[in-house]
Amino acid sequence: MITDIRDFLPLTDHLATAGQPTCEQFSDIQAAGYEVVINLVPFQNPNFLAGEPERVTALGLRYIGISVDWGNPTTEDIHCFFDVMDANRGKKVFVHCAANKRASAFVFLYRVLRLNIDEADAEDDMETIWRPEGTWRIFLNEMLSKKPQFIK
Repeated sequence: MITDIRDFLPLTDHLATAGQPTCEQFSDIQAAGYEVVINLVPFQNPNFLAGEPERVTALGLRYIGISVDWGNPTTEDIHCFFDVMDANRGKKVFVHCAANKRASAFVFLYRVLRLNIDEADAEDDMETIWRPEGTWRIFLNEMLSKKPQFIK
């Protein structure tokens, strides 16, 4: 079941985040109607699931990998993520990383900066998974401070 995926967090009927699914759990993602899988784990990271892109596409889903360095998330990463999310509006999107930290943080920013969701509500959702500290809190605050450049 999709709810068995590590730290699965459905946010809307068309958007969910999670930690790393197993190879078998991608069938559950497909069965739940997701059309797009976005993986934020760098392919060279030990947590990257070998064969994931092939498994996802074999199930008829679109696979998009965005390599986000855990220790150094960048403005370029977030712009790339926003472009991918914008291009897939109206589709059912499943965003994951190793432990749903990168994923929940990037989706938090997308919801606040692009979809104009209330920041406190979006942060409450993210904090069901984790409370960003250090590098990630600095990154989130920096991106939030640039809100006007992200509004479309």
